[in-house]
Formats: sequence, C-alpha cells, structure tokens
Amino acid sequence: MSDLSMFERPQLENLLGMGSGYVLDFSDRTLGDFVGESVNIDIFDAKYKQATGSKANRMRAFWKLEPNHVVGRLLSDLLKYMRQNPLIDLNESLMTERAEIAGRLLKSASPQDAQPLIFMSYARPDLPAVEAVVDLLANAGLRIWFDKKDLADQVKEHSWDRTFEHPNGEFLNALLGEVGQTGGTIHQVRDFILR
Repeated sequence: MSDLSMFERPQLENLLGMGSGYVLDFSDRTLGDFVGESVNIDIFDAKYKQATGSKANRMRAFWKLEPNHVVGRLLSDLLKYMRQNPLIDLNESLMTERAEIAGRLLKSASPQDAQPLIFMSYARPDLPAVEAVVDLLANAGLRIWFDKKDLADQVKEHSWDRTFEHPNGEFLNALLGEVGQTGGTIHQVRDFILR
C-alpha cells in the first residue's frame, strides 16, 4: 500500500485529469498497455475495480493497493509520457512538484518491498522437506511466509505449493509436487525456485 497523502492524491488526480473518470487521454486498451509495460501489472484485474470501475477509479485503487516503489514507478512513467505527448498542455512547475511525489515514493520504498515474497504451504507428510526448502530460501535472502496449516482440498494432491511475487508485479504460481513425488532433491527444488 502506497503512502500517498490526502493532499498528494488530489494533486495527482488533477494533473492526470481524473475528475472525469479518465486518466489523461488513455483508452482502456492503451491504459492497460501502458501500466503493463511500466510496472507489469494488469490494471483491469478485478482487484482494482473500485466503484464504477472507470480508469480513474482503477488508478485510485492501484494507489491504495500497490507499494510505494510500484506507484512511484508508474507515476514517474506517466509524467514522462505527459512530457513526450505534444497534445498535453503542461504546467512545468506542477510537473516538477508531482515528480517530487514520484521521487519520494521511489526513495521511500523499503528494501523489503524490493524483495520477492514467497508463500510456502505444504501437506503434513512433507513438513521436513518443506522446512529444508524454507531454510534454503531464507538463507538466499528471500522473504518467506510459511503457512503451517493444512492445505485446501484442491491442493492436497500436490506435495508443495509455492507462490512467488516479483517486485515488478510478475506473478508465478508453481506447484512443485511433481519434484517431491519423483524423488527430486532439495537442491533441484532450490535451483528451480531461484532461476
């Protein structure tokens, strides 16, 4: 969750022309493409649907849900887009002030925000092997959330479930049950995860 203040949000909304429900001159497709290229996130994902689901409301939801470094990166890229678009009338002092907001968000990103978060869950018989994988990942400097509860029924047929989120928003879900069931070693699992 970004820490845009209640004073910064309206300033950004005004600059981006969000009062009308739009964001600059973007269509749904071009906004989706732009955000996807900038931060590798689908802004039309259901989690960003707020109120009417307009582009402006999706941007507001994005600001609320995403961490500082992601919001800062997108804002920085939007400002670059505005500077390169001859159809947008720019107020340079406002642009400079808004660039300072983006810069603050980028600088205030904690080192933890930049580290991937790995969710580890398991079936009870696999606990010792999964604990070894968790130790390997933690020793490699990765953040781990280790679920020590039973898995949902639909995942129980797999030995390990692993969810990995990159700081740039890429999302990878890997079921590693086949490795465990075929006698794969902890080192093979580690190599798979870290590649």
